Amino acid sequence: MAMMRSAQRTLWTVLWTTLAAVLVGVEANGLASIVEEVGSLRHEAVVAWDGQVLEEPSVENELVAWANTQSFIPEDRQSYRGVERAFLLIGVKTSVLHAFPARQAIRETWAEVAWLAQHDVKVLFLGCEPDLSGYDVTQQRKLQDAIALEKVRYGDLLTDELHCRDSYALLLDKVVAFFHYAATRWRFAFAMVTDDDIYLRVDRMVEILEQQNTTGRFYAGNVCSVQNRAPLLPQRDPTEKNYVPHEVYPMTELPPFALGPHYLLSADLVHYISRNRRDLRGFGSVEDVFVGLWLLALQVHPVHLPQFQDLRYALCSVDLVSLASLSPAAIRRVQDNLNQGLSFCAGSTHTGWLKQVSEANLPASSQSKAEWEALEYQWDIAYHHSTRDLELLINFTRPGNESVLQLSYISAYVSFFDLCREIHDQTHAALIPANAPDSQFCHRFRGFLLQIVNEAIINSPTTRPHFSQLLHNLQSRIPDFGFVIGYSLSATYPKVVFQSLFSSIFPHAQLVFFPEVLLDNELKRPPHVFIFSVLDGGCNMGWTQECERTVTMYTNKYPLSKLVMISGEAEDIAEYLPPQIVLVSTIQHVERPGHVYLSHVSASFGERVKHSPEDLLQPSLPTADSASRHFCAYLYANCNRPQREYMYDLLNEFEPVDALGVCQGALKEPNRTRLVGRASEFYNDDAVVIFSEYKFVIAFENARVPGYLTEKIVNALLAGSVPVYFGHSTTVAQLFNPESFIDCGNFPLLRDCAAYVLQVHRSDELYAAYRRAPPIVNRTAFRQHFSWHPAVDNAMMADQLRELFNRV
Repeated sequence: MAMMRSAQRTLWTVLWTTLAAVLVGVEANGLASIVEEVGSLRHEAVVAWDGQVLEEPSVENELVAWANTQSFIPEDRQSYRGVERAFLLIGVKTSVLHAFPARQAIRETWAEVAWLAQHDVKVLFLGCEPDLSGYDVTQQRKLQDAIALEKVRYGDLLTDELHCRDSYALLLDKVVAFFHYAATRWRFAFAMVTDDDIYLRVDRMVEILEQQNTTGRFYAGNVCSVQNRAPLLPQRDPTEKNYVPHEVYPMTELPPFALGPHYLLSADLVHYISRNRRDLRGFGSVEDVFVGLWLLALQVHPVHLPQFQDLRYALCSVDLVSLASLSPAAIRRVQDNLNQGLSFCAGSTHTGWLKQVSEANLPASSQSKAEWEALEYQWDIAYHHSTRDLELLINFTRPGNESVLQLSYISAYVSFFDLCREIHDQTHAALIPANAPDSQFCHRFRGFLLQIVNEAIINSPTTRPHFSQLLHNLQSRIPDFGFVIGYSLSATYPKVVFQSLFSSIFPHAQLVFFPEVLLDNELKRPPHVFIFSVLDGGCNMGWTQECERTVTMYTNKYPLSKLVMISGEAEDIAEYLPPQIVLVSTIQHVERPGHVYLSHVSASFGERVKHSPEDLLQPSLPTADSASRHFCAYLYANCNRPQREYMYDLLNEFEPVDALGVCQGALKEPNRTRLVGRASEFYNDDAVVIFSEYKFVIAFENARVPGYLTEKIVNALLAGSVPVYFGHSTTVAQLFNPESFIDCGNFPLLRDCAAYVLQVHRSDELYAAYRRAPPIVNRTAFRQHFSWHPAVDNAMMADQLRELFNRV
């Protein structure tokens, strides 16, 4: 591949590997299981990606700032004494000191007091007793006063009433304390436990519960083992906050359980846990796992509610009842949407909606740093055409050329943070065996990879789209949201385009792309998005029975995934597709709400490494004088297009036209010995090189349909040739400068067009005028047409896809 480079550098950072990892002198145990764990749910709160809780003792927080604005003490609204009643009692897990903005967002939206009263619902914030030991006496007093004021002002914050300490590490204790508090102080039909980053449609939730045939033995929520069709595994690493000791839970798979951000229990199950709270065994922060385990002893299995989702692991959807991992601003945005009669997800973006995670700033060992500085590395990049994947090869050596570690990785199959955690111990043992684990391993590692990627892009800027997914994952700051995109074999060709698009749609998420065979055999969980092609099931031949069966198969196979069908042909099957499928096609005007236009002209730049769309903004001056160029090139493998075969014969009658592919006009049989085309890794780049030796190129489309615009005209223009074009004249003129090509559609007969081509050929002045004309002068159309490309400052196509995903 043209972008390959080698380098030697002083190493400040660390390394990464993937599925193809090869560790020299290191046991790579456990790496084979990485694929099965990509995108697995980690049930994490707001923590740094290296596992450190981000709670710095500072009195200047939102809670104290709010308290300072209160000029009076309102009437005491607390009524924690005696027995109270509610149909649904909701306990919202919260950090007393650090989550005041989240509590306020909930109070002012879905938990507004009057709204809750209409539906016989009560919301309590589960705080427990906060740890103030990190503050001085004055700060402690300010915080205590602010907490007391919040309790009096709103009457919904539980602290000392729960008899527990406010710590994420003791989350199980908090939830059990809430269950005991509810069982002894309240009469209710159902209890719900949530995080403080959810939006809950209270009315819809009550409707669901009222439709239950019984109020007993009911346990429900987002059950990932059902949704993903695969069990989760216990975390055995004691440095991880979701650690489950073997002696507490010896099984190799976790039981089915409803995820912690939002789950429901009927009153009898809450009372069961309350009565047996001293005997029920559990550990740490994975309260959702142990609740599921305790109820399993009663033969109570969780009911999966697909209306419950987490924005870290799923797209927003219009039929949601509860959505977790929202920022306070996003919670308010959902409320505004519903108030205005908009869909739940209107305006949804991960940039603005997802609850953000900050990174910890941990000190690094100076000895480790010195060891890294002494290492050198060499790297190469390989390209795999069949899968459209980049493979980075790295060799680490010590002074004296002593090989320490050889790594190979393909970034499409595993997120940066999943892999970084997985290989930390192995790579550290190989490179710095004498030192303690490096607390900044992932920081160093990411910096190292960014250095390599940036150097490769600088050396060859036109290769940037091929690095978009890797660069995106390295720059992501959200470790526990792995967004999985699956695709069929026939949908491989636009993979680079979709990598760029999803990098824009989810700017902070880790992206992984799995071919269908890996989804089925390795990942064993449904992707967030699945992309298939019009070629699957022969849909390019129209809406046949086989096509219908294939579409039905995918809708049944991936019922929880967003489905995308790509159509690179001019066949229009939009009216037959189910409404939940987003159609990305080369036809511009389609009577279908779920449609995105992507021309071959645009998509072709995902299959190039030598050119960028920006090259079309100025004429590509010929490398040789036009007098030394051959007359005309004809490069086609599909000979079943009589109009372009006829044009070859017309021109060839007067000047020799070079037939470079299978086809050679209607008067001659196809020459199968010259079989060229898409089998080449970068056939578009190859075509540009070939055409650079010709004055003209016959660029006839397969169809004259609005929007159908292929790479044929682009390859000629990039080569400095004049395209002899035939297609949809209105479409081509909307993007390309009519003064830069000859449009045979503007002539009464193809013979008239051929005569004009010969006239331009024999006139240096006319030919030079075409050559001087920039291919594209309409920059607005340019930015929209190529909006997926990283070099073009426009997000139109990404915004369209995001909006369509929010609707279906």
